[in-house]
Amino acid sequence: MANGRQPRRKGAPVAVNRRNPRNAKREAENVGRLLNTVREVHNTMQNLLEEGNDESEAQFIELLNRCVENLGNMEQAYPENVEVLDTYCEFLVEYSSFLDGDPVAAAAGFLDRAIAIEPDTSLSRYIQRARLNPDPAASVGQFIEGINRMVATNDRELKDAVCDMLDTVVEKYGELTEKLPVQQLHAAVDQTLASIGPLRSNPEVLISEASYVIQCTVGNTDEEAVQAAYHHASGLLTRSLEQWVPRINEDLTGDATPPAEARESAATMLMEVGDYDSVLAVCDQLLNMQPDHFDLRMMVARAFNEQSQFDEAREVLEDLRVDISQADGQDPEVAQFRQMVEDALEQLARVQRQAPEAGK
Repeated sequence: MANGRQPRRKGAPVAVNRRNPRNAKREAENVGRLLNTVREVHNTMQNLLEEGNDESEAQFIELLNRCVENLGNMEQAYPENVEVLDTYCEFLVEYSSFLDGDPVAAAAGFLDRAIAIEPDTSLSRYIQRARLNPDPAASVGQFIEGINRMVATNDRELKDAVCDMLDTVVEKYGELTEKLPVQQLHAAVDQTLASIGPLRSNPEVLISEASYVIQCTVGNTDEEAVQAAYHHASGLLTRSLEQWVPRINEDLTGDATPPAEARESAATMLMEVGDYDSVLAVCDQLLNMQPDHFDLRMMVARAFNEQSQFDEAREVLEDLRVDISQADGQDPEVAQFRQMVEDALEQLARVQRQAPEAGK
């Protein structure tokens, strides 16, 4: 990582020399100047990535290696300076796909050191450490530790931390339940959710919690318990859509309407739990903004079909068939979607033949 030239050192340097404030001030000035240089080079690297040609790629790699070398030298010169450790970590994570070895593991090591030096400041370090941990069980444990510290200080990043934890549990649920008893996992997550107070009504948290509730039904053979969980998830999603207002965090906008992506995610989960009336209501709102959204229109047809409203489902599919026929016929995605519509129409016809009275 370095070029073999080590900075001259007399003993181990420290980030803050409390006995000699002038040394501390000098170090802060040196670190600030060096990090500003790294940030300037970083901005240049971003511009080169956007250009995307061979010449700019070669320049990018050259600057990347230079930054890694400079950061490595800074870390050796100031091994207890948390600003250096944080910057080095962020850089390694951002450009991990361009670097040899295991830069993410190295970044996690720098985070561990920063946390050990300053355990009660910059609580987002705990969350970043959890994100980088390849062990799902340890990752969730670190999320919970970070969230508990954030709750105590009302940290403004608490919402994102809670959503990340829930999303990690959903994504890694299979691996987690192989390492942890299911009841232990659920108890830890539920206790954490109970600790966050009014933030639990945040619309983004509600959507993530609904996804978690649905995921927890996997493998459950108790149909009554599954349906109760689905009903609970449906309620969370409905509350999210109704309460999309900034009440907890400063970073929420003043717009009372949830982003289309959030509503589409909610509609997909509502479909999964069988709340078809809510699916139709959400899709109707979305299609007013995006009338050509093929996936949403397919979801509407499915919702009608699940409620045995076959004539309505057929009307949606036939309109979709007409619109797709006017789309780019050379696009593989369009061709695939055209086939999906034809398959859905064929299946619908088959169902109606088997139950001729159902659509009346």
